[in-house]
Amino acid sequence: MSLLLTDMLSERGFVTEAATNFEEAVLKARSTLHELAAAVVDLGLPDGMAMDWLGSFGPFGQTSPSS
Repeated sequence: MSLLLTDMLSERGFVTEAATNFEEAVLKARSTLHELAAAVVDLGLPDGMAMDWLGSFGPFGQTSPSS
């Protein structure tokens, strides 16, 4: 499913980043946060929960990730 979605978005001109686990998703999102326009997140990541991933970036509207 991830590969299909990534391919579809890429074909439409979007730059995509895929991650296979929670830690990789956090690292990739933090390194591209200033460019990130949207995120498609699997609710059941193998090593963490999607809501924890979202919470790692602080309150909505914050322009930089919390430490």
